[in-house]
Amino acid sequence: MIERRTHYIFPSLSKVKGIRHAFIGKGALPFAFSRSDMVLAGLLASVINAKGMAIVLAEQVHGDGVARVSGRAPGGARMVAGADALLTGTAGILLAIRSADCLPVFLAHAGGGAVGLVHAGREGTRKKITEKAVRVMAGSYGLEPADITAAIGPSIGPCCYEVDLWEENERQLRAAGVERISNCGVCTACNSDRFSSYRKEGSSSGLMLSFLCIADEMNKNL
Repeated sequence: MIERRTHYIFPSLSKVKGIRHAFIGKGALPFAFSRSDMVLAGLLASVINAKGMAIVLAEQVHGDGVARVSGRAPGGARMVAGADALLTGTAGILLAIRSADCLPVFLAHAGGGAVGLVHAGREGTRKKITEKAVRVMAGSYGLEPADITAAIGPSIGPCCYEVDLWEENERQLRAAGVERISNCGVCTACNSDRFSSYRKEGSSSGLMLSFLCIADEMNKNL
């Protein structure tokens, strides 16, 4: 990962034309996130120069719900009920997920044809949400999985958790046909000074935020 003043970026995703992404570390949001905190998510989006974009968050129920997002309403933020993964083929929609040990999995098609964000915790991983998200993304937008770049952000590693979520999600990506996979390899529990870890700190950890979008004229410098 590359650290910038307000957020992190991933080298592998930075090479994908037509998309923009960002990862905001420790305590970006309160752990007990609610709809009343949507305004805070909007403020954080402004930190990475995403003003005026439609911000869409997944509800995150630790399931395998994959939602396709389309139809841009300028500004504001909304939450998709029952979803743990978000996909879009529309420019100007800023997808967002929250995490504090669970895996944020970024999916970006070469050339910006579509993007996706997956929240993969223990239950979601058991239900193969990452593999499902890739298959839905490829089928919905007419893409080849081999043209998708995947990146796994800071999350709890096998060093601090009895289930190796990194290995299993990488396996799911390969099973779905993704070939370009990068894992930053940063364990949140080992690095709780910079990243939120519920397992190590409880609800005081706060939440981190992952953003991903297809670029348009309004957000080329995200």
